[in-house]
Amino acid sequence: MNSFGSILMRRCIKGIACSGPVCIIVCLVTGLLSVHAGNETELERALAALTDIAARVTEQEHKLAQLEVQIRNIDHERESLDVQTRNAEWRLLHLRKQYAMVARATQFSRASTRGGLARLLSATTVRQAWKRVMLHRQLAKWRIDRLDAVSAHRNQLRQLRQRNASLLAEKRDLWRQTTAAQQQLQSRLDVASVLVASLSSEGAALNSLLAEKRSHALQLEQNLDHLTDRAMQAKMPDVPDDFTAMRGKLPMPLQGAWTLVGHFGRNRHPQLRYVTTENSGIDLLAHASAAHVLAVHQGQVSAIFSEDDNHSVVMLRHGRFLSVYGNLEQVSVKQGQLVSEGQILGIIHTEHATGRTVLHFELRRERDKLNPESWLDFKH
Repeated sequence: MNSFGSILMRRCIKGIACSGPVCIIVCLVTGLLSVHAGNETELERALAALTDIAARVTEQEHKLAQLEVQIRNIDHERESLDVQTRNAEWRLLHLRKQYAMVARATQFSRASTRGGLARLLSATTVRQAWKRVMLHRQLAKWRIDRLDAVSAHRNQLRQLRQRNASLLAEKRDLWRQTTAAQQQLQSRLDVASVLVASLSSEGAALNSLLAEKRSHALQLEQNLDHLTDRAMQAKMPDVPDDFTAMRGKLPMPLQGAWTLVGHFGRNRHPQLRYVTTENSGIDLLAHASAAHVLAVHQGQVSAIFSEDDNHSVVMLRHGRFLSVYGNLEQVSVKQGQLVSEGQILGIIHTEHATGRTVLHFELRRERDKLNPESWLDFKH
C-alpha cells in the first residue's frame, strides 16, 4: 500500500483525518486494502467504491452547474427589478407632485366646497353654469383617478421591493447550497484520489479482476444475442406495438432512489484513465437494498435465465423491441406472461462483497443495442 494511503489510514484510526460519511468510506476502503492488499474480494470492493464515487461526483458537478444557473438567473431578475423599482419610485413621486400642484391651483378641498357652489351660482347664463358643473365633475374624476394611480403605484413598488427581498434570500440559500455541494464534491474527489492510488499499486490483480468482469459481460451479451434471435422468431405478443413513441418517456426500471453508475457504450473510467469499459446497457445503483425491478412498458416475458453467478436475467418483448433486466435475486414473473408498465418483475441482488444493489438494464431493437439513456425519463 502506498505511503499516502498508510498515513491517511493512521489518521483515520486516530480520528483526525476528516469527518462525515465520506471520511468513513476512506477509512473503510483504505483499511481493507491495507489488511488484504492482494485479496480479490477487497480489490473488487475498492473498485466498486471508486465507481460509485465517480458517479456521485458527476451528479455533484451537475448539481453545482444547476445552482450556478439559478444564481445567474436571480441576478438578472434582480437587475430588472432594480430598474422597475427606480421607474416606479420616479412615477410615484411625479404623480404626487402633479396631484398636489393641481389640487392647490383649483382649491380642491373640503374648505373650498362653498366657494365652488358660489362660483356655480354666480354664472350669468345656463351655458356658463353647465360648463362650470362639467369642469367640477372632471376635476373630481381627475382627483379620484390620480389617487387610484398613486395607490396602484405604491402597491407595485411594495411588491417589487418584496420580490427583490425574496430573491435576495433565495440567492443566499443557493449560495449556502453551493458551498456545501463544493465541499462535498471536494471530499469525494479526495476519496477518489486515495482509492486510485491504492488500486494503481495493485496492477496485476486489478487487471485480472477487470478481465474477469469483461469475460462475464461478454458471456451475458452472447446469451442475450441468442435469446434475442429466438424471441424475434417467436409469435408477436398480443400487445400494442407503440414502443417507438415512448422514446424519452419510459419510466425508470427500478423502484426508489438510484444513481447511474454505468453508462452505455465504450467508456473510459473517470479516475482510472487506463481502464476502459464496454457496456451494452446501463447500470443503476439502488440506494436501498431489496429494491424492486419494474417493467418499463407493457409487453410479454420472452425469457428468464440464470447467469454463472446464479443471478437471474429477465427479458421482455415489446413488439420489435426488447428490454433486459439483469442481476435479479428473485423473479416475480413467468415466461410467456403478459406484464403491464410498472409491474414488479423481481428484486435486485445485493452483492455480499461490496454491499451494492445494482440493476443492469438494456434496450434492443431486435439485435441492435439502444442507449437506454435516450429512452428513459430520468426526470420522472
